[in-house]
Order: sequence, then structure tokens, then C-alpha cells
Amino acid sequence: MNTKFGPEAKDGDYVIVLDADYVHRRATNYIAKVCNNKAYTGARMNYGYGKYIHKLEAQVVIPESVVDEETKKLIEEDIRIHTKGDK
Repeated sequence: MNTKFGPEAKDGDYVIVLDADYVHRRATNYIAKVCNNKAYTGARMNYGYGKYIHKLEAQVVIPESVVDEETKKLIEEDIRIHTKGDK
């Protein structure tokens, strides 16, 4: 997966992704995990009621040690839901 800064991300890497909401003039950074060249955040649009946020480009790769356990669980659930048939 392409990153804007630093080395490219590989499957299993944790990354920071940027989600821009141009209509409301705001942006949010999320921690995500790369799986099959897509970054899965475990976060949902519209305050938890909409679709999951997935990205095809990351900002930077981060070490796994900075990701808390709750975020890891949300990301793993997101990956499990969206990659059922990919294996």
C-alpha cells in the first residue's frame, strides 16, 4: 500500500490514514491495519451508524506498540467482517 511519508505499508502493518470531509471542512486521522492493500480502521462514518471507513492510501506506517488493545479489537472485527470470502 502506498504511503505519503516513509516506507510502503505491507499486510499486517499499522498505519495512520486521513479521512477528509470536504463538505463540513474537517478531517480526521485514524489508526488502521493493512490487509490486502486496503487500510481497515474499525471506525464507522456518521458517528457509528454508517459504513466502515476503509482507505487505499496511508499517511505513514506506525509501530504496533502504540496501538491500544481496544482499537486493535475494532480493527480486527472490521477486517473479519469485510474479508470473509477473500481467503
